[in-house]
Amino acid sequence: MAKTKYFIRLTDEERAFLAKIVQEEKESARAVMRAKILLLSDRETQKKRSVPELAEQLGTTHTTIQTVRAEYAKLGLEAAVFRKKRTNNIKTRRINLNVREKILAMAAGDPPEGRQRWSLRLLCREAVNRGLIDHISEATMSSILKSAGVQTKELSEMPRPKGSRNRPKPAAAPTAAKLEELRAGAEALEAEIEELSAELKAKKEELGSLKKELAVAEKLAAEKKAEEDKKAILAAVEASGKSVEEILALISK
Repeated sequence: MAKTKYFIRLTDEERAFLAKIVQEEKESARAVMRAKILLLSDRETQKKRSVPELAEQLGTTHTTIQTVRAEYAKLGLEAAVFRKKRTNNIKTRRINLNVREKILAMAAGDPPEGRQRWSLRLLCREAVNRGLIDHISEATMSSILKSAGVQTKELSEMPRPKGSRNRPKPAAAPTAAKLEELRAGAEALEAEIEELSAELKAKKEELGSLKKELAVAEKLAAEKKAEEDKKAILAAVEASGKSVEEILALISK
């Protein structure tokens, strides 16, 4: 299956933000690399670069280039640069006041058929099934309920309906949004593994180079010491007023 191509068009503000990250180098090496990828992927630049060309220029992988471009197109600038730090913040912004009101109204109503009362997990699943939001965690759901004065302890300890203890729970079909999230997560993890592998390879090469330098330095130091010892012996012989043969004869006795 062919991968989707994402075309990057940065705003002036985004371009300045990324350029600052690259120039100052105060962020992590991974964030700097991602900033460079977005800057060089910008369609407004004079030179258009393919994925292989850009990967070779920056010393990274094709997967990393494609993942950063995809995250920018789907989640925005901060998620693409600071993937681990900012992803949750972007998702939280989708829970606006209107969504909160609909979630609270749902929690105040009757649970689905076959359920005695709501649980946090059930509320999260129903919020997605009813199209209120693409994804929501139990922690976020609990926070919404607590902000409205709803106790969540009873929800999280909800007893199962009668006759359901030994019945296997049917697996819920994942939504399109959930599948897309899983795919993005898998691609991001693959890119991270490749980045770490490249870093490990570079470190191994650096270690090999240092070992060679150390071996050369140790050899030179040994040769220097041997030369110094030889000079010291000759100086001692000269100071004694005896010939080398005489000293050797004394040693052999």
